[in-house]
Amino acid sequence: MTLLSPLAYATAKGEIRATLPWLFAANGIFVAMILWRRHKYGPKFPDRKTVKIVFEETFASGRSMRNFMTMIGGTSRGLKITVTEEELWVRPFFPFGIFGYVYDLEHRIPLADVTAIESGRRSVAVHFRRQREKDVPGHLVLQVWNAPALIQAMSAGRGMERKDGEGEGAGDSPGPRWSSPG
Repeated sequence: MTLLSPLAYATAKGEIRATLPWLFAANGIFVAMILWRRHKYGPKFPDRKTVKIVFEETFASGRSMRNFMTMIGGTSRGLKITVTEEELWVRPFFPFGIFGYVYDLEHRIPLADVTAIESGRRSVAVHFRRQREKDVPGHLVLQVWNAPALIQAMSAGRGMERKDGEGEGAGDSPGPRWSSPG
């Protein structure tokens, strides 16, 4: 007796025709959600040709610390991190864009709203003020290949300074903590 995959089993039993309408309906709902969000909020990120990109990394990982669901619903190598002269962009790339909205992984953060940056070996925690929900602080944990370059790009754009005064890799500490002056 051979074991069949669910798709092979459904094909063998002739049940594929019964599931096709459901697949088309699910795809239609998915496309409708994307179009509705774009209509309601407009394009979230401007054209790349109109801004100066200081740092960019594709295939980064990350999660939002907003609530329990977003903490466990991060992405592994599914984010594109971009730092311009004035903003930090965090966005999932196609086809995971809709999940970025659900798991709070789609952000366009002005560098002026970044309140603190914490770094680890390959991770960078970004604390920021949200634009739409002022009472809910934002907190993203990003795993990038070049964490020092990301921190340097964000710090240069914001004019941030070191808070702890220690060098990189000081013992087992989670890394330097940065905060805005003032």
